[in-house]
Parts: sequence; structure tokens; C-alpha cells
Amino acid sequence: MDYLKIANSMPMWIAAGGAVALILIMATVFGMKFYKTGKEIGITDDQMKKAMKSASITSIGPSIVILSTMLTLLITVGGPVAWMRLSFIGAVMFESMAAGFGTQAVGVELGSAAMNGEALAAAVWTMVLASGGSCVIVGRLANHILKDFKNTFHVFIGADMEAKCSRVMKRDGISKEAAEKQILKVEKETIVLILPMSSGAMQSIMI
Repeated sequence: MDYLKIANSMPMWIAAGGAVALILIMATVFGMKFYKTGKEIGITDDQMKKAMKSASITSIGPSIVILSTMLTLLITVGGPVAWMRLSFIGAVMFESMAAGFGTQAVGVELGSAAMNGEALAAAVWTMVLASGGSCVIVGRLANHILKDFKNTFHVFIGADMEAKCSRVMKRDGISKEAAEKQILKVEKETIVLILPMSSGAMQSIMI
């Protein structure tokens, strides 16, 4: 099944619509409180109308930038998710980057022909969880990228070749020789990627 059919399905629209409705309710409540407080402190209706008009005009520029990103996300993670995420966050770079990290975690480039339901789920969960504060990043040279951040905990999980071969054989349905060859290839590519970096790139806790 085409992942975009899932991304743009009615259940996704309903789920995203509920979240966006919450934002609209909050905006309405804040607007009412703003009007009530304005009256209490002596601001006239004319002054409040001018303030709302000025705020509306000022928001046009940032909205255009957000809209351009929404169009990009529309063709990668579907309309409902793009609509919901940019209604909540509106951070152009964050949403695109988070979605990309999510799909890369399952070995797929965001927006590529290889996109599937698993990659879509990874993108959505990454976008949602990363905006909530603490999160776990598996691989992707996170220990190097985050090495200057104090509030991080680095863990390196290793295994002997026999255990790694057994896992790859079961996962991919291949022979032990093919599994070992695949493992060595991936590890060699990882080493080549890490070696040019500083020695701090491998500072992790071994368990």
C-alpha cells in the first residue's frame, strides 16, 4: 500500500484535526481574555482593533515561510501531519530536520521512492517526541553531534560477531557468510565516517 494513502487517510485527518482544533480553542480563549483584560485596564475598542490589525499584518511574512515548508512536508508526510505539526510548532528547520532524522533511522531518505509506512511512522514519531523535550537518538553519530551538550548520556552497545551474525541471518534470511560480509561492510563504512572526526567522537560508555 502506498504510504501516502495512509498519510492522507481519514483517520489521520481526524487525529490531526483534533489537535488543530485544540490550538483554535486556545487562540479563541486567549483572544477573549485579551479583550476582557483590555477593557479592565481602559484600552478602547479602537486601540484593540488597531493592535489586532497590526499583529495580523506582521504575521503575514512568517506565515509565508511556514506555508512553503508545509507544501514540502505535504508531499513527504502527507497533509494531516504537515498541517498539525506546523500549527503546533511552526518551526521550519525543526520539522524538516526531525522528519529526515526519523526516516534515516530506518534507512530511508525523506521523500525518496523507498518511503513506506514504517518510514512515515518513524518521521511522525520523531517530529512529535523531539518537540517534547528529552529523546533517544540511536546511532547517526549522535555521540559526536551531541558531544558538546552537557545534559546527554551516551551508551554504546556492542556484541561479538557470532551474535551479530545470528541476528542479521534471522532478520534478513541470509547465510552466515553473507551476514558476516554485510556486517563487516557496514562497520567499515562507519569507521571511515568516524575516523576523520575528533577522538571525542567515540567517547561513550561501554555496556
